[in-house]
Amino acid sequence: MLIKTKEFHERLLHDLADIVIASKKYREQLNKAGSNLEMSYKKQLFSSVKFVGSYPEKPYGSAITDIDFFQIVVFDDKFLARIKQIFENLRYTNFIFVRFYCGEDSDLVPPWIIDAEGGCSFSLEESDRWLKKIKPILDVRQLRSVYNHIWDILSRLSLSLRDLLDVEKLLEPYISISWTGEEIVKGYKTVNNKRFDFLRTLQTYKKKKTLKFVYRYEQEYCLIDMSLKQFQKDVQPPDFATIRAYYENDTYKIIKSFKRYMKPEANQFYKDEFRKAVGNLTGLAGRLELISKLKKYRVLSPDVITRLENDCKEHAQKGGVCTTNEEELKSMIDKNTRHLTELFEKLVQPQFKPEIFIYQTRALEAGQQISKDVIRDRLRGGNMCPFYRIDITDLKRLYFISTRALLDPKKVLECLYEACNMYKKDPYAEAKTLFKDTGLSIVVENNQASLMNGSKVIKTTRLSKINVIQLRVLGFKF
Repeated sequence: MLIKTKEFHERLLHDLADIVIASKKYREQLNKAGSNLEMSYKKQLFSSVKFVGSYPEKPYGSAITDIDFFQIVVFDDKFLARIKQIFENLRYTNFIFVRFYCGEDSDLVPPWIIDAEGGCSFSLEESDRWLKKIKPILDVRQLRSVYNHIWDILSRLSLSLRDLLDVEKLLEPYISISWTGEEIVKGYKTVNNKRFDFLRTLQTYKKKKTLKFVYRYEQEYCLIDMSLKQFQKDVQPPDFATIRAYYENDTYKIIKSFKRYMKPEANQFYKDEFRKAVGNLTGLAGRLELISKLKKYRVLSPDVITRLENDCKEHAQKGGVCTTNEEELKSMIDKNTRHLTELFEKLVQPQFKPEIFIYQTRALEAGQQISKDVIRDRLRGGNMCPFYRIDITDLKRLYFISTRALLDPKKVLECLYEACNMYKKDPYAEAKTLFKDTGLSIVVENNQASLMNGSKVIKTTRLSKINVIQLRVLGFKF
């Protein structure tokens, strides 16, 4: 198992000069840093190379399976010359190139949108037309089993948002364009009888562009993801990983996401509680995932893979873990960390609480099967994200108005749904008209509740009668 040590960290930073684009500038900044190579998220050593993910914050002694960083570059002829030089010299370095993921086959991209903020856009008719369109494309690529699986999902009498995510996951390996070193040097590749120019794809593709490497240190290995961003030109889409974790009920990833929402003074508490809950399970799970990817990439010999697997089993036995099955380990981690959700939620900084409320609320509905008749009715009513009962804009407004009224937004939402069920009303339409943003709020002090309009006190009442002014904040007039 690869362990982060001072020696490893220094060797890594020096070796990266072999693959970064602005290598001359990188080496100058590396030399300027001298022996002071400690870094964190806040303290980055290089202007054009930024480390992300968990690596910068991991203390010495931590297990390392992957390292992520990005570079700010300009996609021009100089870039092409440099990247060709990297591949020509790669055999003399400690890096093994896997693939460069950049571009997509637009013919296979689903016609719906699921965004990172809890919204979506979907049409049954467009979905049906797309399903017919992709059949001959997948047949030509001998992917009939993939098509059949997609057809089984989309032809059901009901659908959920998670079904759409499942379809996306099935197609992801075939939509994403991956480049070999030879194709990059050549400057183009052909996919599904379409030619993709490398430089043109770099310049026009707006999503994440990632070169994947395997890094060798002594007799151990880890994965390196090197993402490329074009300064002031690339508009990176919002990160979908966090809301996906909620959609997929991935407790471990949800718990990990809390770290960036925490109050600074709670960081050590977070680390201690997390470490207490998972022990050495996450290191083992990361090791197994690494081996799984190394097998998939086929860049190491079978003997090396066997050695890594045996080392992993030995590590599990020493740590008292009875399995090296990825799914069983994931289940153990989820079980051990489930209690942390409520604990960590209390330590979230106020500005991030609306975001988590959206994630949690949307996740509750993402798996619900909605009949296609109901989907059609919701679409006719203007609800373009028919897997949810109210629009994302209205959900956000409900949160802010509820909190200003000192009410739990989850309970206000439940109340809305219950009332709409009782009176046979559409929550989508009611949410647009029911909650008016009055700009009012409530402040409690000395057992009294004051209705405020900015800094102006409109009315003061006993706490026992706070519900009256709460209704005013929600927009009800009486």
